[in-house]
Amino acid sequence: MKKGVVIAIICILIIIAFFVIYSLKFGEKFSNYKLINIEGGDFVESAGYYEGTLYFQNLKTGEEYSIFTCSESWNWVVKEDCYSINKADVEKNIEEHKFSSALSGCYVGTLNKCE
Repeated sequence: MKKGVVIAIICILIIIAFFVIYSLKFGEKFSNYKLINIEGGDFVESAGYYEGTLYFQNLKTGEEYSIFTCSESWNWVVKEDCYSINKADVEKNIEEHKFSSALSGCYVGTLNKCE
């Protein structure tokens, strides 16, 4: 093979390796958490949603994590169940509702159960 073709193949392999490493390091990071406690979960009539604090424990690390949650339904919240959580997505969701007078500080929506 010509020297130029070999260099081109090596460059392509380096670029592919870079994208694989980047996606592994900076891709979406979901972790599995067990719901260990629920505070609240009460329907707020004036707002039209349920709110409460959900307390989780990371199944791998044991780290505890809590989310103040506002949701139109509370039937998806089940103590001892496993939920797949991307903390960056949760923080982004909370930030998006930061300036809403009713939802300030809330994670709005539901969480996905572990597969």
